[in-house]
Amino acid sequence: LVSIAALLGGAEQVLATDLARPNVERALMSAKLNGVDLLGDVFDVTSSQALPSPEGYQRCFDFVVFSDVLYWPTEAAAFGRRAAEAYATGSTVLMVDPGRRRDDFLGALQAELVARLDETPEAMPEMLLEPVQFPAHVFSWVSTEVRTASSLF
Repeated sequence: LVSIAALLGGAEQVLATDLARPNVERALMSAKLNGVDLLGDVFDVTSSQALPSPEGYQRCFDFVVFSDVLYWPTEAAAFGRRAAEAYATGSTVLMVDPGRRRDDFLGALQAELVARLDETPEAMPEMLLEPVQFPAHVFSWVSTEVRTASSLF
């Protein structure tokens, strides 16, 4: 979990969200096993509800990270809109995904940034798309089932 890694790496406060309460509860249990204090909440990115606000901060989290979430077109577009929402409040946004539904995400991100920042597409902030190459041995750690399931998207 990215949220636990962030805490283990020195982040002061991390909020992990998921659409399903059992996933949030598992993240909280895992954090406890790892000796870190994680905040968790159920959140639906497709809802009209604003992004959760960090406790003890004025406006935004320093970083908002979306990891391995671009499976379906509707959700990918919603994550694009949420990325723009976070950026507009001052957060640095990181999207970590193997590239599924990339165009859905980027299209919604750009449209929402234009709407929120009242700027033309040419004046958009720089978006760095940096593919990562993993050593071949990393794939030996992933089960055949997970590789097959991931290839379907």
